Amino acid sequence: MTKRLWDDQDVENHLKQLPPIKDRQSKEELFQAIERKMQERNEKPSPLYTKNKHKLTWLKPLMASVAAVFLIVLIFPYFFNGDYEMSYNSDNNADISAGNDMNNSNDGDFNIAGTPSDDGGVDTESDEENTILLPVPHFFEVLTVNEFGDEGLYTKSGITSQPISIGENRDSSLENLIYYTLTSDEVDWGIQDSRSLHNEISSVNIDDRENAVTIDFFNSINIERLSSNEATSFYEAILEYFGYFHFEKIRFTFNDEPGVLIGPFGFVEEWDIPYENRGYYLHEDEEGNHYFVRGAYVGERIMENGELLSFQETLGEMLVVNEGAWYRSAIPESIEIEDVVIEDIHAAIFVNDTGIIPTVEEFDLLVEALTFTANDFSIEYISFIGNFIDEMSQVRQTEMIHVNDF
Repeated sequence: MTKRLWDDQDVENHLKQLPPIKDRQSKEELFQAIERKMQERNEKPSPLYTKNKHKLTWLKPLMASVAAVFLIVLIFPYFFNGDYEMSYNSDNNADISAGNDMNNSNDGDFNIAGTPSDDGGVDTESDEENTILLPVPHFFEVLTVNEFGDEGLYTKSGITSQPISIGENRDSSLENLIYYTLTSDEVDWGIQDSRSLHNEISSVNIDDRENAVTIDFFNSINIERLSSNEATSFYEAILEYFGYFHFEKIRFTFNDEPGVLIGPFGFVEEWDIPYENRGYYLHEDEEGNHYFVRGAYVGERIMENGELLSFQETLGEMLVVNEGAWYRSAIPESIEIEDVVIEDIHAAIFVNDTGIIPTVEEFDLLVEALTFTANDFSIEYISFIGNFIDEMSQVRQTEMIHVNDF
């Protein structure tokens, strides 16, 4: 049964049934009470509306001026000390942001100096102290003979140094650098662009106790579809790249669970890394690009009587290469290494006085090869002692060169 709503007639009938409202005061008493209240108000005015109160018309402009001065004081220092960055968004609108704010955002986001970043902005070349040379893998074809004696063009894996711009406050830990290398479109892992890994890897974790690195995938569509050639190239790049960092194992997980499908390799949980190495050698392609290969990778001698070569012995081995090699020594033929003196973390390399390095480029390649080589030892600085250094403008005779020890 529904409840009937009242209409106007019902309301009027109900009001007629209510008792009458009567004021107990007479008209005279009510008039006197009102007159008394008015007299009290005239005798004691409200403090909010006194006759002597002046309107504070100057207050709001003063507050606005103070706020403007305060804002200028906050902004001006960034323009005087140069700590700001200009970036352009996709609408070609210029945005100026304080440098520290730019650096604090997107930790671990690394960009190659002078190239567009992933968000469409343009990264100008960073200051020297905020740019590092990060070893990255690279592939190239060489005419050589395989292990079965068949001559032909074969794909080889090498390492090259790539300048990476990092913000002052960004995380440049080894885990972040490896994550960048694995997910950057600028790095060659022997995989076609259509099967890039940058949308599949969620994290990189290093286990210092077991000297192992774990790559965790949140998506495995591309890695599962690798062709035979791609999978082989990826495998070689993994071994050489992580061998450079002296890891013994690399592990693969999917959403933190062991194992991932890697093309023809099938379900893979881990690969052993041939981390022991001595010496780096140089390959130059037809376009003049230079890549370094590990001695262990190309089959050069790295041990004697079951023991790994010393730093001085390794430099001696690097002077010559195997017959018919597709790579060469990074040490010019006129250079003879007469002695190496190691004190703590510094290695002084004594070179013959008649040694000549014809170009600055050759000298830079020599430095890069020897710093790569020193990375396999507990050496953090190297220096050259010899007359040929006087010919080079960048490095003084006894200047210590820092080894990029990641």
